[in-house]
Amino acid sequence: QSLRSRTGRPQWIVIDEAHHVLPKAWGSAPLTLPQKLGETILLTVHPEAVSPAILQKVDTIIAVRPLPNLTLAKFSQASGRRFSGPLSLPDRKEEVIAWLISAEQEPFIMESIPGHSERLRHLRKYAEGDLGNHSFYFRGRDHHLNLKAQNLLIFNQISEGLDEETWDYHFRQGDYSRWFRSRVKDEHLADETHRIEQRRDLKPNEARNLICELIRARYAI
Repeated sequence: QSLRSRTGRPQWIVIDEAHHVLPKAWGSAPLTLPQKLGETILLTVHPEAVSPAILQKVDTIIAVRPLPNLTLAKFSQASGRRFSGPLSLPDRKEEVIAWLISAEQEPFIMESIPGHSERLRHLRKYAEGDLGNHSFYFRGRDHHLNLKAQNLLIFNQISEGLDEETWDYHFRQGDYSRWFRSRVKDEHLADETHRIEQRRDLKPNEARNLICELIRARYAI
């Protein structure tokens, strides 16, 4: 609040996992919080687990799929704000339920405008972090190897020094695009890699270079 009064910044504060950062068990919240939060966004999948002192200061709710009515019901019960419901669920993923509490409006279905830029979720985690049990393992046809790639940077490093037989085995199995899709959660990288995996005119080193270059271009930090 002091920084905002001096500089006007930050313009917005976004608190992810608000049920962990501002939990219901935070007993000193009423004494610690400012009278008004200002431009603050709370993100949570468990509104009922957020401190009631915080919920009392919320003036707008945006509930998204898959269960927006349940989100509104949990917030209503936890904050003591009542509304008429439930609403019929949105038909399209672009639709959300908005509740403008400060304007004393009942919840209504609203269409959100998709962003024009692509956001790579947890980009640094996938590029340099540790995916743990979701890591990729280069094992080869007979499981004679067990090389762990816990992120995309290590994946590229191992790939570039790997023997062609092991690389090509996983390549022909479609293991790379499958990992990108299911564990790295990057549909674009998975689709482009799958296209490469479908080609039969590429030598193993050519396919390897193409996939590694895809990763470098997409996850350069």
